[in-house]
Amino acid sequence: MGFVAIFAAAWIAIFVIYAMDKSLTIRENAFVCLTQLIIGINFTWIVAEELRYIEISRDALPYVTFMIYRTILVPLIYVILMNAVFKARRLPRLLIAIGSAFGVALALKGLLLYFGILRYEKWSLIYDGIQIILMQVVIYTLLRLYRKVVYAR
Repeated sequence: MGFVAIFAAAWIAIFVIYAMDKSLTIRENAFVCLTQLIIGINFTWIVAEELRYIEISRDALPYVTFMIYRTILVPLIYVILMNAVFKARRLPRLLIAIGSAFGVALALKGLLLYFGILRYEKWSLIYDGIQIILMQVVIYTLLRLYRKVVYAR
């Protein structure tokens, strides 16, 4: 059931990106996606494999579910978020976008925990929340820097 939930969430994220009025260019969207992939995969590798704070299921279907979550769904959430952030003209819309992305990312992590795809050893949802907020700040900062470098002609 975890596979179905994460797979459906990935399709919904793809549909949202396709249907939304994007404020970022294709290059900027690719930059956000690839930056999140690089940072996210390395962070997961350090936390799960090196420090062993999180145990990822070694069964085939739960592991594939985790890979869909980590390599497709989470980068798409950040692409949607950055498009919403750069489109927001007022503070309430900005806070709603940030809070929604935070809530969705945390809820998806909760689904992984509920279905036994992940198991926390020395970790908690609070640490995941901190990690999500820091990732939002890092991706936003790197995207602003990218825009300065590319458009500074």
